[in-house]
Amino acid sequence: MRIMIITASPKPNGGTSSILVENLKKSILAYKPGIEFVTFNIRSNFISETEYEELENYDALIISSPLYVDALPSHLLTQLTRIEEYFNSKKGEKSKAKNKLQVYALINCGFYESKYATLALRIIRMWSIKSGIVFASGLGIGGGEMINLLSSSIPFGAGPLKPIKQALDNFGTIIAEEKCATNNYITPGVPRWFFIQA
Repeated sequence: MRIMIITASPKPNGGTSSILVENLKKSILAYKPGIEFVTFNIRSNFISETEYEELENYDALIISSPLYVDALPSHLLTQLTRIEEYFNSKKGEKSKAKNKLQVYALINCGFYESKYATLALRIIRMWSIKSGIVFASGLGIGGGEMINLLSSSIPFGAGPLKPIKQALDNFGTIIAEEKCATNNYITPGVPRWFFIQA
């Protein structure tokens, strides 16, 4: 199984989107070893059209992004538009990825409530439909900055990060089994009042 990952974090390294992707990869490999990952951080470099052609050689596409104004960052929207244009061009229409490539979305937001990721997941779902590929499932995660701060001081999966790790494990299983599932939403394991004070 081959998986392409697009990380849309604007941070050069250590962003929440990147942290979540690395832990998701571990969850997928724990369930199904031997999977090949190719990761693109599009903060400064867009994926080339040569890579669009390679999409037919992948089984899944994972998009990991922070939430920006209840939607997606502009550099990710630009990248998705270019991929959509490719799939709807004469060249892309012939791609074996059409109606086959499964898209999984991982959206994190700074708000405690993960439900704010709903619109961003809908955008990726609509983009998948317009591109002629399959939106398989999405995971919305609240408390993004808390995840970033805590992941450097406690083991990922301990304390407040335990529900995040469990959600990533479940999401990783869905991806490894190449399944479609309803979107899931999760927040850190702390009360809302504590999150706001912290």
